[in-house]
Amino acid sequence: DDRHGKGDSITQCVRPALMGASNLPSLEYGYRELQVYVSETIWTVDDTKDIIHFVAAKPGDVPSLMQGLFATMDRVMADRARDPTSVDCVVAAGMLGFGMVFIHPFEDGNGRVHRFFIQQALRRLGYVPQMLFPVSRVMVREPEGYLACLEAFDAQVMPHTTFQLTHRSGSMEVLNPTAHLFRYFDATDQAQYLYGCVRTCVERDLPEYCALVGQTWNQLYL
Repeated sequence: DDRHGKGDSITQCVRPALMGASNLPSLEYGYRELQVYVSETIWTVDDTKDIIHFVAAKPGDVPSLMQGLFATMDRVMADRARDPTSVDCVVAAGMLGFGMVFIHPFEDGNGRVHRFFIQQALRRLGYVPQMLFPVSRVMVREPEGYLACLEAFDAQVMPHTTFQLTHRSGSMEVLNPTAHLFRYFDATDQAQYLYGCVRTCVERDLPEYCALVGQTWNQLYL
């Protein structure tokens, strides 16, 4: 809902992906102020039970975590400029894109921004030419693999997260430090998953996309 500034916040968040974080005067973009989590409610005859699948970063940690994410992208870009073989583009894109969605900095739009991050990282790192590389189309079309990739991270952080849930209001408080879980996570599963998406995109989606562009061009200009 852009009436509350969420649209502007998301637009400003993705700007570092386009420009580089060092070009911005500030990294405060109206991040969420509430603790968010993913849960499942089990209904019984007498009661309900909430099963917590994932607890995102604490809201107080979000600004520094996002600043670190943008700074990491700048460092990766600098390393690639010095030595193009120093950083694997797909691994870096997976780390940056999934790192963002795990932090979950906004109340809404996190999935869309994170998929943009991945596409933009692949472009900025020189993995694809200056064009739309529709890898996010694969991610949206095949949700089972995408969800499995998210759940692999859940399994890393949930055993080390202590929280208190108020059932009446649904509000949650995380009781222990968790920023390190989001700052230094194992991105192996995410990199492997993204490589699979890239392959599917090259073999299926990119040819379909190019054919559609060609067909549209012919209809409009020939």
